[in-house]
Amino acid sequence: MKGTSRRAMLICCTVSAMLGSPAWSGAPGGTPDATEISVLAAAKSGKSPAPALKLAPFAGLFAKPPMTARPRIRFWTPQAAVSEEAVRQEIDGLYRQGFGGVELVAMKIDRFDPSLRWGTPRWDALVAAVQSQAGRHGMAVSLTNGPAWPIAMPSVASADDPASLFELTYGAATIAPGQSFDGPVPERRVRHKEGTTQLLAVLAYRTDDRNQLDPASCIDLTPRVAQGTGSQSLSFQPPPGSGRWTLLSFWEQPAVQKVGQFYVIDHLSAQGAAASTAYWDKALKKDEAPLADIFNDSLEYDVALDWTRGMRDIFRKQHAYDLVPYLPFIGGTPTYPKGDQPAFASTDPQLAERVRRDYRDTLTALYIANHLTPLQRMAERHGTTIRYQAAYNKPLSIESAAAAVGVPETEALGRNAIDGMRQMAAAVHLLGKPRLSIESAAEFMNTYGQTLRDILWWTKRAWAAGVNIQTLHGASYSGRFDGPGSVDGAVAETRWPGFEGFRGPVSANWNRMVDPATLRPVTDYMARMNLILQKTAKVDLAIYRDEPDIFVDPSKSHGDGNALYADGGLLNALGYSYDLLSSALLAVPQAVVAGKRLAPAGPAYRALIVPPRRTMGLRTLGRITALAKAGLPVILVGDMPSGSASQAAVLRGEREEDIRRAVSDLLRLPTAAHVPSYGDVPAALRHLGVRPDAQAANQADILVQHRSDRDGEFYYLYNYNKVSNSDATITVPSRTEGTAYPKLNPDVQKARIATFSLVGTGRPYRLNGWSGRVTPLDYRRTRDGRAEVTLAFAADEAVMLAMLDDRQAARAGAKSDRFPPLNPAEAKQSVINDWSLTVEAVSPPLSGPPLLERARHEKLGPYKIGSQIAPWPQADPALAKVSGMGTYEGSFTLGPREFAVIDLGRVENGISLSVNGRAVEGIDQLGGRVDLTDYARSGDNMVTIRVASTLETTAQGLPNRIVPFGTDGRVIVLKTERKR
Repeated sequence: MKGTSRRAMLICCTVSAMLGSPAWSGAPGGTPDATEISVLAAAKSGKSPAPALKLAPFAGLFAKPPMTARPRIRFWTPQAAVSEEAVRQEIDGLYRQGFGGVELVAMKIDRFDPSLRWGTPRWDALVAAVQSQAGRHGMAVSLTNGPAWPIAMPSVASADDPASLFELTYGAATIAPGQSFDGPVPERRVRHKEGTTQLLAVLAYRTDDRNQLDPASCIDLTPRVAQGTGSQSLSFQPPPGSGRWTLLSFWEQPAVQKVGQFYVIDHLSAQGAAASTAYWDKALKKDEAPLADIFNDSLEYDVALDWTRGMRDIFRKQHAYDLVPYLPFIGGTPTYPKGDQPAFASTDPQLAERVRRDYRDTLTALYIANHLTPLQRMAERHGTTIRYQAAYNKPLSIESAAAAVGVPETEALGRNAIDGMRQMAAAVHLLGKPRLSIESAAEFMNTYGQTLRDILWWTKRAWAAGVNIQTLHGASYSGRFDGPGSVDGAVAETRWPGFEGFRGPVSANWNRMVDPATLRPVTDYMARMNLILQKTAKVDLAIYRDEPDIFVDPSKSHGDGNALYADGGLLNALGYSYDLLSSALLAVPQAVVAGKRLAPAGPAYRALIVPPRRTMGLRTLGRITALAKAGLPVILVGDMPSGSASQAAVLRGEREEDIRRAVSDLLRLPTAAHVPSYGDVPAALRHLGVRPDAQAANQADILVQHRSDRDGEFYYLYNYNKVSNSDATITVPSRTEGTAYPKLNPDVQKARIATFSLVGTGRPYRLNGWSGRVTPLDYRRTRDGRAEVTLAFAADEAVMLAMLDDRQAARAGAKSDRFPPLNPAEAKQSVINDWSLTVEAVSPPLSGPPLLERARHEKLGPYKIGSQIAPWPQADPALAKVSGMGTYEGSFTLGPREFAVIDLGRVENGISLSVNGRAVEGIDQLGGRVDLTDYARSGDNMVTIRVASTLETTAQGLPNRIVPFGTDGRVIVLKTERKR
């Protein structure tokens, strides 16, 4: 206990020193909370090395994007049960597919000989081989912080090690009216087979008929506990006539979670982080190339209630009151994994919520100060950075925690609403971090069933939230192995088509495709779009948010437009972009106003919107008022703050009338407004002179991101479909309303025509991410100097535009199309009606290791299928059980002066097109029209189309159901006459 007290005292002295530092002089009134202090301290580090790009002409970079813009991939290995030769071949293959880096993850730690596990010399040799081979290609390498997730470390010697994961659990008993309690202290609800448990407190509360505990009635019975041999007992007689009582015991104990044989670290203590930093200080060699980053997955540590050693003292020092009498009311915020929180109802719900807010503040501050910040500083000492899926799944501030790491990373699994992926963007944009990453395209129950269209749906949604780099989930090592425990030249239990990092529950393996080369056009496209989105973000609006994660709470709405900013998507529909800012982010030095913009050198927010909320601290209100006085428009929506958010602030004298007066003072300013509902916000923005940089002429339902640098002004526009609340909520197996993959109904995606007026000098250009071409667009100059463009969006289409002056256009290599776009109304249409289909089937080997690299290939067909493109079994029922590559051959005829455009329709899994033996480059892998001017000729023209199926049929035994391309099963050629 002495060591714990010294640690708590050290933390509290550090906090006190921060409070007294000159950084706080001149700040708005009120005491800063612990999260604000930790964010300001962390923001001094929390940097990621900016990509070192040569000042090449933009045209060259866009045509051939640098490795820093290329998506990366998670690479799962069976620990070190690998062949070095095969590993190097895997890295070569990932490079050919267009990946810019690999994240190495050890899987299935308990299934292998101890000599092959993470952290052994064999593992170190595997890491060296990956780094060596990736280095030959200029690929980045990331390693996980520990053997897998959550973070576990070999130096944590036991459950009672000060660095091990810690928790609070409780027990409860009811004392009926007129009765007494005499017996053992209520047994704790969560028990483990190891670790030392200590009784923290025994408390009694009067309980009303609605099972609400009265906090004012709390009696601390801890001094009355009698210590027996192996037990603790208590006698208690409630006051006469006081009704029913609830007796509660609270216990501190190690959480005893392991990853393999290693104990999970405490994510709230300095000792937990020290175990990790000590490992990396030893593991990272000075003579080795630095890692791209050290990766930390989502917080999936398993505790009853988030706690740390010395928590009572830490909380008292931070908030100047004792948390223990209020422990019954802590919780109520769902977590993953699901905890066992007290979360009793209180007869004073406002007091209980204020205490819960202080508890979350302490947790976030400890997580940032004791965990994230030391990890980031360690990484920077070694020339690398921390990439972290920070804070979510737990009662922490995601928006604030993202400020403390070099590369914040979100994920789409379980948080595929656009707002769910926006939560870390403000920290990236405000603090000038170069990357916002995402673990991309993971799905439940769709192994080997994902298509390239599926990948891009996830990717385009993430771009619309501000993401600018991806780590695809993922790629599995082949399984080739001849060492201990191997079977027939492969890792034990390997099944076709190879070793699985995940089998069945979570997809996918993007290195394991019928033809891996089909992925390269997609990664090229992603890299071009990432390149643009890695420029400086300009964001229209800042949305205030200071609540815990909702995406593990099934009682909350999670769908697009109904999650964190619940306006039904109205602001997005009008062209406004926005980030979500916590109160701590409003305190960073970059959060200043100049020229009516918040953080003008960065995101340059045009306004701050405060959604409905009943509580807020005076310090936060003072900061918002200062921003409004400096010229930033501020809009309060719906319920306005009328009470303090913090019990500590109330005890310091913060009163409801003080909050109401501060709100009234704010609303007297000409830059501030209050509106009754979300639907009134657009009118208030117009009244305050706040227009989006890409203003939609009507409610277009097109999502916008704006980027800016010396190369021009760039606009990402995405014709998205809204994901429903049901489809945005994790369930296994998935419920579905058809608005999200893996069971998206294409009918929910609509083509749209939209008009936007864009800020920027020069004229608008379209940047084609598939071909790398930059071409001018028709436009109209508006009275206020904007460029107005009208665009026809295909369903689920993303478009990148740029406003470029002549010099910038020349640097971008902009060129006009040789011919004006074809007008379908003036074109003759013909359907290709002589298709033949040949399938190169891919199937498991008859003997030996069941690996894809050893697959059998068999030619089936040709099948004469006429004009109808359909699932393969319609050509031959035997193809229902076939995965493979389909080659379609057909023809069309052109007259002497005719030119052709071919409409490929909706493409599901990529496509290659050749006309008269010449490959057509840079085509959209999702389909649509392709100009054949440079490929077709007068007379007969031969068309060859190649499409790959997924491996779902042979790997999962599911029938081949995909219509690979076409519009209603047909391919149309549009013909027109042009002057040669």
